[in-house]
Amino acid sequence: HVELCARVESLKAENLNLKDAHTTSSERDAKLELFEAEFHRLNTQIGYLREEASVRANEHQRVVKNITDARDSAAETIAKAHQSEMEEVKIQLAVAEERLSLSERVRDKERDTAEAREALLRTQAADRELVLQIETDSLRINFESLERELAFGKEGGD
Repeated sequence: HVELCARVESLKAENLNLKDAHTTSSERDAKLELFEAEFHRLNTQIGYLREEASVRANEHQRVVKNITDARDSAAETIAKAHQSEMEEVKIQLAVAEERLSLSERVRDKERDTAEAREALLRTQAADRELVLQIETDSLRINFESLERELAFGKEGGD
């Protein structure tokens, strides 16, 4: 593009030379035809360059849009992955909390069972003690009854 601009300036200078009084009209006509041909060629080349610049600008915009879309898509994918990981962590936390709750309930049931077992053993011991007390009382009553009978039998038989 810089070269084209320099060439246009050069042609303008040559155009001024055409107006010089020392050149003949046929020289001027020949130079003018060359000037017009070169000017047309340069204008065509400038048009091509403008078109190419437009195509490149459109391509650049498309590349920038693709990069932006890819970045946005990646950010969205990362956000979804993060959300998915967070949901997985929440599920794992809920499972862990449920396991802890179950473990606490099992421990409470085991404690209640142990307390009930101890209470049962105390009750059985108290029942055995009561049975022994009743048997002891029964034996004592029978013994006292036998003593009275023996005592009565000795008194009655004498």
